[in-house]
Amino acid sequence: MKETAGKFSEAALDKIRDEITHAGGHEVMFAGHTDELGNIVSVEVAARGDEVSVPALLAWLDRGDLVIHNHPSGNLKPSQADMGVASYLGNQGFGFYIVDNDAAFYYAVAEPADLMPIEQLDKQALLNTLEPDGPLSKVFEKYEYREAQVEMIGLIADAFNENRIAVVEAGTGVGKSLAYLLPSIAWAAANRQKVVVSTATINLQQQIVEKDIPLAQKVLNTEINAVLVKGRGNYICLRRMEEALSDLSLFEEENEELESIADWADNASEGCRTELPFNPDGGTWGRVNSEPDSCFGLKCQHREKCFVLKMKKRAAAADILVANHHLLFADLAYRLDGAGFDLAAVLPPFKKVVFDEAHNIETSATSFFSSSSNRFSVNRMLSRLISRRRNRISGLINELKKFDLPGDEIMELPGAVDQLRDTMDMLDAYSVALLEKEQSLRLKQGALSSDQQQLISYMHQLHGKVGDVYNLLGKIRKAIPEEEQESHTANEAGVILSRLESLALLCAGFVNMDEHPQTVFWVKRERTSKGDFFASFTSTPLKIAPKLQQALFEPFDSVICTSATLTVGKSFEHYFRRTGISYIEPERLISGAFPSPFPYKTNVLLQVPTDGPEPNHPRFTEYVQRYTRRALEISEGKGLVLFTSYKMLEEVYDFCAPSLREAGITVFKQGEDERSRLLNRFKDDISSVLFATASFWEGVDSPGETLSIVIIAKLPFSVP
Repeated sequence: MKETAGKFSEAALDKIRDEITHAGGHEVMFAGHTDELGNIVSVEVAARGDEVSVPALLAWLDRGDLVIHNHPSGNLKPSQADMGVASYLGNQGFGFYIVDNDAAFYYAVAEPADLMPIEQLDKQALLNTLEPDGPLSKVFEKYEYREAQVEMIGLIADAFNENRIAVVEAGTGVGKSLAYLLPSIAWAAANRQKVVVSTATINLQQQIVEKDIPLAQKVLNTEINAVLVKGRGNYICLRRMEEALSDLSLFEEENEELESIADWADNASEGCRTELPFNPDGGTWGRVNSEPDSCFGLKCQHREKCFVLKMKKRAAAADILVANHHLLFADLAYRLDGAGFDLAAVLPPFKKVVFDEAHNIETSATSFFSSSSNRFSVNRMLSRLISRRRNRISGLINELKKFDLPGDEIMELPGAVDQLRDTMDMLDAYSVALLEKEQSLRLKQGALSSDQQQLISYMHQLHGKVGDVYNLLGKIRKAIPEEEQESHTANEAGVILSRLESLALLCAGFVNMDEHPQTVFWVKRERTSKGDFFASFTSTPLKIAPKLQQALFEPFDSVICTSATLTVGKSFEHYFRRTGISYIEPERLISGAFPSPFPYKTNVLLQVPTDGPEPNHPRFTEYVQRYTRRALEISEGKGLVLFTSYKMLEEVYDFCAPSLREAGITVFKQGEDERSRLLNRFKDDISSVLFATASFWEGVDSPGETLSIVIIAKLPFSVP
C-alpha cells in the first residue's frame, strides 16, 4: 500500500474523491490514463457499482491505461474477485489499482504493460496484395490492376511509417478507398492504435463500413473492429423521450409519431435514427434526440441503457473509427479547448487520421467554427423554458415554480421571454424583406447602408432582450436550493443559460463588427419546406488555415488527405494555403496526383443544354421540369437528378413523377425515407429515379445499369 500523492495528479485525485462522494461511498470504477513516466494524469468514470462489485469495462481503456476502483471498507487487500479481474486485465496489457474512499492510498494489484514498440508497415507486402494474381484478385472477381492504386498505397504506407502528412488526388476509379484502408487496417492490427477515417457524408460512411472494410479485411486476412461513429444528434435520448411522452396531452398532433418512436426505442439495438422504420418529422426528432449540453452523462438515471454511452464504448474498443468531418472537428475543438490530444474527447484518443473527400475540409471546419442562429432555433430554445399551447403553460418554468424561490424573477420571466420572441420576429421580418432581391448579404463595418444600419439596430435590441432573460434566469438558477443544484431542473436551466450566452455573443459580434476584423458577418434568406421565408444570421472565421494547422496537422502523427479534386492548375498550392498545410515543415509533407483510369472520352456523354434560360429567369424551373421528364423517359429511368434547393426539387418532382410512374418508372424523393434506405432502394430498382439534394452530391456509389444518367439542375456553388 502506497500514498497516492506523487503517483496521481491532483486533478485525478479530486475527480476520484468527488465521484466516490457522489456515489454515496459505493464502488466506482475509473479508467486511469498515464503519462510517459507511468504517473496517472487523469481519470474518467467507467462504471458505478454497489458496495461489493463493479464491472470492468475494457472499452474505456487505451494502451498503457489501468483500471482503478475503491474499496469502501478502507481495506485495500485485493479480494479473490479482484485477482481475477487483475489477471484478465493484465493479459490485455492493462493495470489494476485499488484506492480507499479518500484516495489517500493505493494498492497496485497489477501494473500496466510497457508500451510495445511500434511495428512498421511492410510496404512491399501491401503492394503485393494488388498484384494481378494477388489476394485482391481472388476475393474480388471484377478486379482490374491499376498502377495508380498501387502507387497511392505506397505513398500512404510511407506517411504512416514516417509520421508524415500525405495529400493525394485520386481520380474516380483509382480505388482510393482500398488504397487508404489497406494501410490503415494493417497499422491498426499490428499496433492496436486507432485510425480515424473521416468522410463528408453518412452515405459514404456506410459504404466504407458495410462494403470497403470487409473487402480490405479479406485481402489482408486479418480481423479488426471497425465502428461507424455518428454525432449524438442521431441517437435518441431516453430522458428527453420520457419528458416528451409526459407532455403528450399538450401536443396531440405529434402523439402518434412520438409513441411510435418510443415503441421502437424499447427494442432498438443502437438507438440511431437510421434504425427507425419510418422517417420522423425533424421537429419531433428534435424533441427526443441527444444533445451535448443537456446530457447528464453518468448522473442520468437512464445511463445503463443510454445509447450514446453504448456508442462511445463501442468506439473506445474499436480499431478503425469511421466518422464524418463535422464530428471529427467537434472532437478537435474539444482538444484545442483544453481536453488535450492524449485523452478521450468526442472520440477516443487517436494518432492517425484519413480524410476522404478531403476537398471539404475547409468548408467543414469553417462551418463548425462558425456561429449561427435564426428565429426557429431561438423559439426552440425558449420553448424549453416557457411554451404556451391551448391556454396552458408548460416547460421548465413550471418545475422552477415548485421551488418557491424568493424574489420576483420567476414572475417577470414570461414577459421577458415574450419580448425576446417579439424582437427576434421583428428582426427576422425586417431581414427577410431586406433580402427580397438577393439571397445573402455580407455586412461590412463602415460600409453599411441605412437599411443595414437599421438591421444592426434591431440586432442591438435583440442583444438587450437576450440579456434580460439571461439575467432573470441566472438569478433563478442561483437561488435554487443547494441540495437541488444537481437536479434535472437546475441542469436544464444551465443548458438554456449556455444557449442564451451563445446567442448574446453572436448578437454582440454583429453589433461590434469593427472589433472582429478576422470574422465575416452575414445574413441569408432561407425557405422552410412549407415555403415560408426566414433569415439566418452567421458569423464565420475569415481564415480557417491557422486553426487547422494548430488542431489537426501539427498534433497528429499522420494525416492523409485524399479526394478526386484537390489541385488547381495541376498544383496543390491553393489547397495547402487554404487548409493550413502550407504552415507544415516541407520535409513532413508528401503528395501525389493520380488521374482517373476511366475512358471518359469513349464511355461518357457530357451534355450542356444551350436552349434553356438563365437560372435566375422566371421560367428556368419550367424548362428543367420539361427537360428532366423527357430525358428520363428516353433513358427509361436509371437516373439521379440533383438540385441545389429543396424547393426546386419539389417542383420538378411534382411535375415529373406522375408521367414517369405511368411509364412504369419507380420515382424516389429525398426526405420520404432515411437516406441509406432510400439509396439502397434506388440501387435495387434498376429502372428507378431518385430526386435529391445536398447529401447525395458526394459519396454515392451505384455501379452498373442502375445509374445511367445524372441530371444536374444547377451547379452546387454555395454562397461564398
